[in-house]
Amino acid sequence: MFKFGRLRRITRLIVLIASLVGCTSSNNGTEITFAPVGMARLELADSTRLNWTEDGPRPLTTLIWYPARPGTPMETVAVPPGDALFVGGEAAFGAEIDAVRPHPVVMLSHGTGGAAFQMMWLGRALAERGYIAIAVDHHGNTSAEPAMDPKSFLFQWERAQDISAVLDLLQADENWSPLLDATDISAAGFSIGGYTMAVLAGAVTSYQQFQEFCASDQATAPCDGVAEYPNLNADTADLIAREPTLLVRLSDGFLNHSDQRIAKFVLIAPGPGMILTKDSLRMLEPPALIIAGTADPVTPMPTNASRIADLWQNSELAALQDVTHYDFLADCTQRGLDVVPVCQQASLNKQSAHQRAIDLTIRFLGSD
Repeated sequence: MFKFGRLRRITRLIVLIASLVGCTSSNNGTEITFAPVGMARLELADSTRLNWTEDGPRPLTTLIWYPARPGTPMETVAVPPGDALFVGGEAAFGAEIDAVRPHPVVMLSHGTGGAAFQMMWLGRALAERGYIAIAVDHHGNTSAEPAMDPKSFLFQWERAQDISAVLDLLQADENWSPLLDATDISAAGFSIGGYTMAVLAGAVTSYQQFQEFCASDQATAPCDGVAEYPNLNADTADLIAREPTLLVRLSDGFLNHSDQRIAKFVLIAPGPGMILTKDSLRMLEPPALIIAGTADPVTPMPTNASRIADLWQNSELAALQDVTHYDFLADCTQRGLDVVPVCQQASLNKQSAHQRAIDLTIRFLGSD
């Protein structure tokens, strides 16, 4: 079990191999019985922020995984329906929640060009163990929408505001609020979702710092852009040419977008790490678990996970041997393996990587 002191530096490196961390199936020889998983989809919106592509408020489509009543039948959830590329696992849409008590909450943030669904491998594992896991499609940066928007990269910290806004809405909802334990809220994010976790904890964004890094001889991925949005640089240049006043908003990255309701953070293959300032990372107090793959070329550990862990005093770094960036996506179907590049870039260790990350996360969230 991890122990965290809020002001004490305990950053360590744990190198894990598959044979050392297996599926959590027993405790002192006693078989663990997992709860059935319920699943809900909510069409939420933030009325304080605008939709970037059409009139109206910012959309916050949300997926929720939760412990269902014992005996609830489940079925496999895959997307897109009928010709699936990804499989999230088993769940029961609209099932009655096991509401004996309020449940601890984990907010989830997907990676660039991903979707809330891509976090199901972690969300359903949390729900099996009694958590309510809540993931949002980040507007402008999700495959759940027809196209990505360069504003989602200019104003990356709005992802943190998405998490806070969904939490606001659910805590004000007469149906969901009684089910959420407001005293036990954590958050976890993958890739740019890991960056989102740092912002929610209080880190700030500096585009000047990131540009200087990318112009140096130390530059690494993702300085050359992101595979999920090949036209990002051209689209961003066109956008700024049309709306140069948008550049003024970049200073909002230096504002504090932290959410004090969230007590613990899990960062999975986080990036871009070099966009977060040293001083703000050094000031972070909440405990954090940072999980990364040693074979990750998309968010290489030295300038992303390791840099964040070195500066975040109250953090723990877990390096998973031979794990790549896209091992932290949902499982791919055979069709996905045939036609989706990110499926082809995952290793043969995806299920093992999922289980190790799940085990680490559960232990961390349950630690004092």
